[in-house]
Amino acid sequence: MRESSIYQEIFAEGFEIGFQEGLEEARQEAIAEIARNLLLSGMSVEQIITVTGLTREQVEQLTNRDSE
Repeated sequence: MRESSIYQEIFAEGFEIGFQEGLEEARQEAIAEIARNLLLSGMSVEQIITVTGLTREQVEQLTNRDSE
């Protein structure tokens, strides 16, 4: 019986870690989508950096990805 509760604790901990990682990945994807839309609307890279918190390199990668 005790062994079962250890597995349940490990599973719960792993589930929580995976869930949090998934949320962070989704958050980053949403920020990237917003930045792409801001680029398309003509906002400057500097403004996008300020608004989204992305680095210049990240915004430039979005620019390069859209032009391919």
